Amino acid sequence: MNRLRRRRYGDGWTDPVNPVRVTWFTVLALLHLATTVVLELVFAHLAMTGNVPGAVLVTLGAALNLWHTWANAQDVLEEVRRS
Repeated sequence: MNRLRRRRYGDGWTDPVNPVRVTWFTVLALLHLATTVVLELVFAHLAMTGNVPGAVLVTLGAALNLWHTWANAQDVLEEVRRS
């Protein structure tokens, strides 16, 4: 396998950047950030109306979205570093 890559890419250790993957993971990260903003607005509404359990659940959802954003950003950086 390395011999084939060496012939195809020149050095055998790096693949060219896949722009589709970079774009896809960037879009996913931005969507997760937008969803987190919406969830925080819902949290503010629930907290002001006194629905504490709902606010806690929305906060957990926002934290999960931020974790997904971080994972997608790491994938983008890894894809760019491989170039």
